[in-house]
Amino acid sequence: MHYDCVVVGGGIAGLAVALRLAEAGLSTALIDKLKVGSGASLTNQGIIHSGALYSLLHPQVSALCSEAHPVYRGLFESSIVSRRSAWYVGSPDLVAKHSTLWAEQGIRYGHVQEEAAGEYLLNSEALHCVSVDDFVVSPRSLLLDMCTRCTAAGVEFYTGTTVTRVVVSRGRVSGVLSASGQVFHASNVVLCAGSGISSLLDSVGSRLSRRIKTRMSLVASFESRGMDGAIMSLEYGGPCLSPVDDTTSLAVRYGAPVRWVGERERIPVPIEELTELRRDVSRTLAHGVIDVNSGSAWVCSKTEYSAGAADEWGVEPGYAILDSRRFDDVSGLWSVIPGKLTLALHAARDLVQRMCGSDIGIAPRTSVPVGDAKIFAKAHSMVAVSPWTVP
Repeated sequence: MHYDCVVVGGGIAGLAVALRLAEAGLSTALIDKLKVGSGASLTNQGIIHSGALYSLLHPQVSALCSEAHPVYRGLFESSIVSRRSAWYVGSPDLVAKHSTLWAEQGIRYGHVQEEAAGEYLLNSEALHCVSVDDFVVSPRSLLLDMCTRCTAAGVEFYTGTTVTRVVVSRGRVSGVLSASGQVFHASNVVLCAGSGISSLLDSVGSRLSRRIKTRMSLVASFESRGMDGAIMSLEYGGPCLSPVDDTTSLAVRYGAPVRWVGERERIPVPIEELTELRRDVSRTLAHGVIDVNSGSAWVCSKTEYSAGAADEWGVEPGYAILDSRRFDDVSGLWSVIPGKLTLALHAARDLVQRMCGSDIGIAPRTSVPVGDAKIFAKAHSMVAVSPWTVP
């Protein structure tokens, strides 16, 4: 088998990259060791950011989110689960500080009346609450959508296939080798495997792997009632919650303790941190909105490229396109680190522009095929299930 491009990793970044490569006329295969979305793409909160959360510490990321935000809304309308804008909550001074930045950066916001905030929040009279146009998508629905677009564009999928190394000959990529000994020949290889990128770069002796880092954070699911939009704390350590369907919401902590891990390192659910998250959620939300004694918890990975722009927690949420020809004199090998779900379309666009020299927008042009039951059935068989639905 020979392709123009092989994409390793079937998360949102891998799907977006494969789709844009296929749209550029390149024969493309996507390989994942498990099912599509089995990594970070399916375990996150599904928030499409307007840029508001990053306006203070990462204004460059804020600007990119503002550009991507309407594109996601237009492309993935059927995947949106929130019916109202997100609420950002904090002390009056902190909200005022952010509001000034939002106004300067063109991020729209509005004040939430105390009576409305009181339906969801305890101590709403002591907090300021503003409405910002973030919205929430179902991660699995989004992955299914992208799978159908990729299939319609001609991308070939190989799930349940582990890539063990990148094959290089005379300074140029010639394909990838699977654990079963199968070689997928390709003129270009794009690594979109998150925490798995480092070991594949190591297989060609790359210097880049030491600058790729993965952190783990706790995510908890709770039974919820009436959560029709995200609630985001601007306070350090405060809970951020988002609905993923009519009866389930996910919770994380803003500014949670950062745990940097290696690719094969496994981090158990930190029970003490889960206990603290449950306590803080119960102290933040009005009684009956969330059942903090329900649900489950897991750790979600986030892979970043260390470019020297870390914030006070060591986090760099921007995306990166890494050309191994520049760093290791290996042509045809690329690594894509999206940083955030919201930035995946930017990352895919920039990769294809650099590979092909064509000027394209961030929105893919392939639409979801209507009425093609075979393509939809194939997508459903390839995409992993959401962790909060696992018994």
